[in-house]
Amino acid sequence: MASPMRRTTYGYTSPTEFRCCGELESWMKEQRQKKNNRCKKNLKRNRKEKHKHVK
Repeated sequence: MASPMRRTTYGYTSPTEFRCCGELESWMKEQRQKKNNRCKKNLKRNRKEKHKHVK
């Protein structure tokens, strides 16, 4: 018979907690990717502006 609790890196959790943790992890991953993309765009823009006067 299967146990209702699931083993995770945090210990044993209920199926509901397991699902919520998965959703939270995927949301946090998306937020990190968005933040990285914004930082990269700002760096590119700053480099272009810095060297605007150089031909």
